[in-house]
Amino acid sequence: MAKSIAEEMRKGGVLGRFSIDFLTVKEKGLWKHYAIEINLRKGGTTHPFLMLQFLTGGTYHADRGEFEMPDKKKRYYFASDNFVSENCKGLTPHDLIDISICHDIHYNSTKEEGVMFHLIGALSQHGKLGLVCIGDSPEKATAFYKRAVNILENEKWNKPVISRVPTSVFHTHPGLQAL
Repeated sequence: MAKSIAEEMRKGGVLGRFSIDFLTVKEKGLWKHYAIEINLRKGGTTHPFLMLQFLTGGTYHADRGEFEMPDKKKRYYFASDNFVSENCKGLTPHDLIDISICHDIHYNSTKEEGVMFHLIGALSQHGKLGLVCIGDSPEKATAFYKRAVNILENEKWNKPVISRVPTSVFHTHPGLQAL
């Protein structure tokens, strides 16, 4: 459906990037997709996709619906730009990186998979951030996302008292002091 919409927009003289919002519902056991909005700008999926492309050096093949790295391995991603948790309020970006490394969910450039965080400007005050989870299968990308969400929502750490000196989770989380 997106290709036919893109072709009509091209015929109408539209140049450049645009995004289409879809509503997907299950009707009589089958998934139906409805285009509900066209945005003549980058959409919400642009940033995660560009992050996938930048981290892996890969290319999306629209004809096959596959993202392929230069070594021909495939990668898949599961992303959200609106993860919010009360448990994350008070965390700093440094804390977030420490947590991802200690739980071994951070993006690993050798394995070319893992979790990359973005939109972290609202982390400390609102507990809000974005996640791009990259795996070698759709299931693995989804598992990275579920694990990251579980860690961020359920981990118990002592949040630093507001001070002039940034405090790392290594110094505040009792379970991480041994590292």
